[in-house]
Amino acid sequence: MQGFFNITEHINGEIPSEFNADTLGRANALREYFIQHAKKAHGVMGVNEDDEDAVA
Repeated sequence: MQGFFNITEHINGEIPSEFNADTLGRANALREYFIQHAKKAHGVMGVNEDDEDAVA
């Protein structure tokens, strides 16, 4: 995710290969949101045998 923030911050110029602390902080602030979103989305989709095998 940090990479996407890095690209959007420098879209009109050269994109640096390293992240700054602000970029990392913004990405980290959204981490829990996306974890919870993925858990809810997975719950809506349901689980099949292949999913159970992947977890084991």
